Amino acid sequence: MAEFLNPFGSVLLILAGICVLIAFLKENLKPTTTKNNSKKSHRTQLPTTSHKINYKVWIRVGILAIALRWWIYLFSFSLLDTDQSFWEVIGKIFSVSGDSPHYLYLAEHGYTAVGDKANLIVFYPLYPLLIKIFNVVFNDYFISGVVVSNLAFALASCVFYELLRLDYQKENAFGGLLLMMIAPFSMFYCAIFTESVFLLTTVLCLYFMRIKKPMWMGICGFLACLSRTQGIILFVCALVPVASSLLKEKKFNLKEFLWALLIPLGFFVYLLMNQILFGNWFQYLEFQAAPPWYNKAQWFGETLTYSYNMAKAYPGLAKFIYHPQLILFFAGTLSIFWGIYKKVRTEYLVYLGAYIVTCYTHGWLISGSRYMCACLPLFIVYSSVKNKYIRYAILVISFMFCIMYTRLWLNGESIM
Repeated sequence: MAEFLNPFGSVLLILAGICVLIAFLKENLKPTTTKNNSKKSHRTQLPTTSHKINYKVWIRVGILAIALRWWIYLFSFSLLDTDQSFWEVIGKIFSVSGDSPHYLYLAEHGYTAVGDKANLIVFYPLYPLLIKIFNVVFNDYFISGVVVSNLAFALASCVFYELLRLDYQKENAFGGLLLMMIAPFSMFYCAIFTESVFLLTTVLCLYFMRIKKPMWMGICGFLACLSRTQGIILFVCALVPVASSLLKEKKFNLKEFLWALLIPLGFFVYLLMNQILFGNWFQYLEFQAAPPWYNKAQWFGETLTYSYNMAKAYPGLAKFIYHPQLILFFAGTLSIFWGIYKKVRTEYLVYLGAYIVTCYTHGWLISGSRYMCACLPLFIVYSSVKNKYIRYAILVISFMFCIMYTRLWLNGESIM
C-alpha cells in the first residue's frame, strides 16, 4: 500500500493539472460567441470597479465568525475531563501549542543571527510584526496575538463571503463560508498562529484579482508572501487572467502583469532578510532541514508514502496527524476535477493544485491538515455543489471532526 501511494497520488495530481490546462486552453482558444455562456457554469459577469459592499452584511459575518469559533472552543472544552477553567486551558494552549511561542518571541525580540533562536528565520515576518504593532495598544504580546488572529479571521470571513457572492447564489456562498469556519482543523484560525493573517491577505489578493484592481491585488499578494511560503502561489494565479487576455483577445495586459510582480517581491523581501542576517539568501532552507523541523523538500508523492508509514509506526498520532493529511491530499486533488466539471474559475483551480504540491513537498510533514484548512479554493469548489443534501452532509461531517479535533487540541494532543 505504501509503495502504491506515491505513483498513484503523483499521477492523479499531475493529471488534474493537465486537465486544468486543457480546460483553460479550450475556453480561451475557442471563438467568442453567445453560445459560450454555458448553463453549467456558476460564473457571473465580471463586476465593475464600482462593485458595492454591504457593510451590514460584513458586520453580521464578522460577528458570526468570532462567535462560532469561540463557541466551538467552549463546547469542545465542556467535553474535557479537567479541573482547569476554560480560560486557563485557552491561555495554556494558545501560548505553548506548536509555533505559538515562536511567534510571540519574534514579536517581542525580533530575528537574530546568533544563538538558539537564529533558526526562527523559518517563520515569516508579517504576523509577528502585526503582534508587535498591536502591542503598542495592549502592552501584552499574548493578548495582541489573540486580537490580531481574531480580527484577521473576522475580516477574512467577510472578504471571502464577498468573493463567493461574485460567482454564487447566497445559499451556496454562505455554505462555502460556513465550511471554512468549521473546517476540521479550523481551531488555529483564532489562536496565535499565522493562519488567519495568511487567510486575510490571500483572500484580499484573490478578491482584487477578481474585480480587476491589480494594484491592490499586488499589494495584498506582497503581504501574503510575507505571511507564508504558499503566498508565492498567488503570482501564478495572477498570471492566469493575463494569459487569458493574451489568448482570447490577443492583448497583453502590461499594467496587470507589472502589478502582479509585486507578489514575488514579497518573497524577495523575505529572502533579503536571510541575506542581511546570515549572508545567505536561502538560509531558512538549511534551518528547515535541520532539527527540530527536518523539513527537507521532497517529491510530494514520497510524502504520501511517508505519512502512511508513520501512521503505521505511530497509531496514536495517526488519527489526528497522518491519516487526515492523506485524506485531505486526495480530497483536494479530486476537488480539482470537480471544479473543472463545474467550471470553477481557472485561477482558483491553479491555486488549489499548486497549494497541494507546495504543502506536500515537506519532508517531515506534521502540519499538513492545518495547511490544507487554509486552502480557500477547497471551500470555493464546495460552493459549486448544487445538491443541498450533499452540501449538508459535508457540513455535518466537517463539524463533527472540527469538534473532535478541537477537543483533542485543547486536551494537549500534538496537533500542530
